[in-house]
Amino acid sequence: RAMPAVLEYGQRLQSAAEVGSSESELLQEFLCCQKLVSSEAVLNAIISICKALELPGFDGKATAGRGSGSGFDVAYHDMTAPLEVIARRLRNHLAMIDANEEARERRNARVLQASFITEFGLEHGLPEVRDPTAEAMLSDFLLRVTEWGRRDR
Repeated sequence: RAMPAVLEYGQRLQSAAEVGSSESELLQEFLCCQKLVSSEAVLNAIISICKALELPGFDGKATAGRGSGSGFDVAYHDMTAPLEVIARRLRNHLAMIDANEEARERRNARVLQASFITEFGLEHGLPEVRDPTAEAMLSDFLLRVTEWGRRDR
């Protein structure tokens, strides 16, 4: 029953891709979804790296409190900070998300929908667009990891 709607939507996507108009609301929505998927991929990569490095809060051990005297700082996007600070902020961010089940479920649903829209659009000829902000964030994080690995611990 859904096939006609899916095919019609696919046709609309192909038309938007052929026209290439950045004015198309459909194309704008697709680009927003692509950006969300890129951001989520970077977040997941950073979490995985923190776990692999067994940074505090990602090492499977219980952590005391919310952080070391800096309140409940969640600004993990600031990649100019030392790796331990980024990890603490990320841990706080994840704790904040986990604390509100309804918000967490909405966020997870939004990411899943964005992923579906992105895959569907790419399959129907929409362009894959790189996200320089997400790429720079991951690159800067990897620099912090390298610096952390080189210092005497």
